Amino acid sequence: MDKDDLECIGKIAKTKGLKGEVFVQLRIDSFENLEASKIFYLEMNKKFIPFFCTMASIKQTKLLLALDEIQTVEQAQKLVNIPVYLPKSIFPEPSDELLYTDLEGFLVIDANSGELGILEEVLEYPQQFIARLVYKNKELLFPLNEELITRIDEEAKKLYVDLPDGLISIYID
Repeated sequence: MDKDDLECIGKIAKTKGLKGEVFVQLRIDSFENLEASKIFYLEMNKKFIPFFCTMASIKQTKLLLALDEIQTVEQAQKLVNIPVYLPKSIFPEPSDELLYTDLEGFLVIDANSGELGILEEVLEYPQQFIARLVYKNKELLFPLNEELITRIDEEAKKLYVDLPDGLISIYID
């Protein structure tokens, strides 16, 4: 398989048990078809090595895998931090809809304070998404929602917001 045909689903985070099972920390939005996948590709020495899967089970944002060739915890330990891939063909077609996580790297501009900085990370919580950036050498957090976002310029990578009065001063003062 060529890298262009594969999608990175995450990295092996840690081992589980003594029989060589591993947890993959997932970095994808759709978990469809993961448990039914029979072959996973691990990137080792810049090559994509296929591993047959004997068991796959999703546990929150992690995928528990048992790989046919990995039988011991020692073998599994050597795989920690290795990227895991699946063929792109098993994933649903991506939508053109812009997601909050797509805003990472955008310049954030507030209606009152002007340029705040580059949105460094979008944190996902059960109830909402939170934007994290550094403004005047301080971490600034604010919710991402339709009420606060006034405009998104995808081409220029700019996010225009109208933050509530006093929110920025909580972090700066």
